[in-house]
Amino acid sequence: MSGGRKALIIANDVYENPSLGRLRSPVQDARALARALGDPGIGGFEVRVVHNEPAYQMAGHIEDFFLDAVPGDLLVLHLSCHGVKSESGELFFAARNTRPDRLGSTAVPADFVQRCMRGSRSRSIVLFLDCCYGGAFTEGAVVRASGDVNVLDSFAGQSSGHGGRGQAVITASTSMEYAFEGDQLSEESGPRPSIFTNALVEGLVTGDADSDEDGQVSLDELYDYVFDRVRDQNPNQTPSRSFDLQGELYLARSGRRRIQPLPVPPDLRAAMTDPSIFARRGAITELRHRLTSDNLPAAAGARDALQEMAHNDIDYIATAAQEALREALVQPAEHRVDFGQVPQHSTPSHTVPVLGPPLARACSFQVSNCGIHVEQDATGLHISPDTSHQGSVQGDILLKDPIQETAIHVEAIVTAPQPAAVTTGPRNERTSPPAAERPSWEKTAPRQPPPARPQAPPPERVMRSRGSPPTHGKAFWALGLAIASLLSLTWAAWRIGDFAAVGVSSYIDTVKAAGGGSEIIRSVIGHALWDILTILVLTAAGIVLSIKARRLAGQSNQAISASPGRYGGRGVNQAAVILSWVAIACAPLALLLRISSGM
Repeated sequence: MSGGRKALIIANDVYENPSLGRLRSPVQDARALARALGDPGIGGFEVRVVHNEPAYQMAGHIEDFFLDAVPGDLLVLHLSCHGVKSESGELFFAARNTRPDRLGSTAVPADFVQRCMRGSRSRSIVLFLDCCYGGAFTEGAVVRASGDVNVLDSFAGQSSGHGGRGQAVITASTSMEYAFEGDQLSEESGPRPSIFTNALVEGLVTGDADSDEDGQVSLDELYDYVFDRVRDQNPNQTPSRSFDLQGELYLARSGRRRIQPLPVPPDLRAAMTDPSIFARRGAITELRHRLTSDNLPAAAGARDALQEMAHNDIDYIATAAQEALREALVQPAEHRVDFGQVPQHSTPSHTVPVLGPPLARACSFQVSNCGIHVEQDATGLHISPDTSHQGSVQGDILLKDPIQETAIHVEAIVTAPQPAAVTTGPRNERTSPPAAERPSWEKTAPRQPPPARPQAPPPERVMRSRGSPPTHGKAFWALGLAIASLLSLTWAAWRIGDFAAVGVSSYIDTVKAAGGGSEIIRSVIGHALWDILTILVLTAAGIVLSIKARRLAGQSNQAISASPGRYGGRGVNQAAVILSWVAIACAPLALLLRISSGM
């Protein structure tokens, strides 16, 4: 019989007995973990969350959860609460009404949970215990229980011999250590996930727990990830596990599926290592075409080949390979998303398109804050902040590809919910009678016009009162055209140097050696013609832009003279004229530098 994926999350942070201190993280733990497990793109679980219920109701939920299962179900139970022990050493999970001197009737025994797990027909059961077992309190930590208890011993002996069932238990700490709720929490701080549960959520949401990048997060991978994350944040806490499962158990999907590169064809590989630089340039053209194709394995293979040429070939070829690689870099359309102020419990969302070829859009991502939810599809990243509680939500979405990483910063401020609109119609009807019932003098009395408001000063006065006049608009255009002229002429001179370094005779020798009719020869000839055309266009554009910059600077100076005191910018115009002449002078200098560096 096929089954489903079901999760029960029990979180207790309020206790009636004053000897059991209030916890700060369980409610937030439950929300974050429920979102991760219930997300169809991650866990796909049917999730139920239970908050602050008395012991008998808590036990009823646990019993129903396990005993209503079928053999094909995957069951996940997460407990976040105080863990206490009796004088005889028995382990109990504290509920809202728990009394430390009446544990048998006011708390849930660990033995009861064990019996429910044994009696379940499900063959795949996972238990997460975010509970503390030690009597100590340190600054920045809330210790959830006192007394030494070995939690794994309480669930020992659950072998797969009982109907072929497999079970796994993962705890936040060992018997002699403490589980911590964040660090540096104060009374004014909002609730935050515990170190243990926060690591669980991050591993599932970001997919970083998928260490082998096969698209699935196994229980072993998740434990290894949680262990490393917890130990990094608190060396005094060591998560523990007890696995008794046959085969691999997968809890979630991830977006970290590795694309297996497809090797380039033999003839293309031969062109990549050909002694002729023009043959290698032709190979780069073909690799660029494969890099932007919809065939992701072929595109990944082309990317690897271009990286090889960019690292190992001469500067002329390496530069061309690097230019081709830039086309496959991950390119988010925005690098900052600011939601501003959003009401609590609202559902704001924003989509950031990911630009570039299919290989770039297939990048993986990592979220630095579990309060930022991200879904990825063919259109881009769908981003939404967690609005379950008030406060600031900010973090980064790190987009990764094998060449570079780039980040999208996300900010939001969750405010109080918007109050409902107050209806005042009936009151107005009572206090303002209809026109037919008003006295005649009230009907005919002319309305007094509102007092005249002082008019704001004209814009020109405001500008003058603030300081120096604004720069004339054409001055900025003149400066921009001068800068463009400098870049265009310098780049054209550099390309002429490249062309001269290669030499026209090398083109002819390559064509003769190939014998004609080859695809590589046509590509070489195309590259030569393209280089010549690029040089001509860049040179002509640079000269035209230089002349246009000087003309605009003159027109701007005339406009400034015609409106004294209203506009400024003569210094900008002077800089534009000087830069336009510098552009023409720098072109020969760039050509000499390029030729001398290539000799």
